[in-house]
Amino acid sequence: MSDQQTPAGWYPDPEGSGQQRYWDGSQWTEHYAPGAGEAAPAAGAAAAASPAAAAPAQPGGEAWATPPAAAPAKSSNKGCIYAALAGVAVVLVVVIGGCVALGVGLNKAGDEINKAVDNYDKATKEATEATKITLCELDNFGNVTVEGTVKNTSSKPSDFIVTIGLKDAAGVNIGSTTAFVNSLAAGEIGKWDTIGSVTGESRVTCQVSETNRTASSLSP
Repeated sequence: MSDQQTPAGWYPDPEGSGQQRYWDGSQWTEHYAPGAGEAAPAAGAAAAASPAAAAPAQPGGEAWATPPAAAPAKSSNKGCIYAALAGVAVVLVVVIGGCVALGVGLNKAGDEINKAVDNYDKATKEATEATKITLCELDNFGNVTVEGTVKNTSSKPSDFIVTIGLKDAAGVNIGSTTAFVNSLAAGEIGKWDTIGSVTGESRVTCQVSETNRTASSLSP
């Protein structure tokens, strides 16, 4: 017989009190009666203990299917919630710490890059200023021979790349040519030469566009 078919009546207390408890057909009530072998409570005591409505009749001799046991008390989810919140807090701490460390690392890397760029710009400016043109000659075939010197103003041996701009009579850029000076000692002056070419020009002027020290020798 299903729980829905169990009629109201007295049955063994599912909570294990050893007494019988009244089932009203849908739920357990707070009415109790002595279990098997126990004496029924005195009339006065029963009246005092029962609610205003008359207590159900004491269990008779007819047997029925046992009603469902009392529903267990719901367990609290607070422990799981607290544990989940603690886990989230730990993750946030780790993530924030990682972001801070990454930010510090990026700032340091940025500072190093800026320093290297500043050193490169300074070295280029100094090398360009230390580069001189001693010859700029145009032949009948449009070839421009350019010669000059560069001084290594750094404290270490360096290689240099000299870029020469070629201009026409009006001062307009019409080309360029490049010279190389290798393994120039600190404070040493080295000579360089290069040949460029132009077309249809009767006069050409030469100008130092830029002189670079190679990246392996940037530190002064």
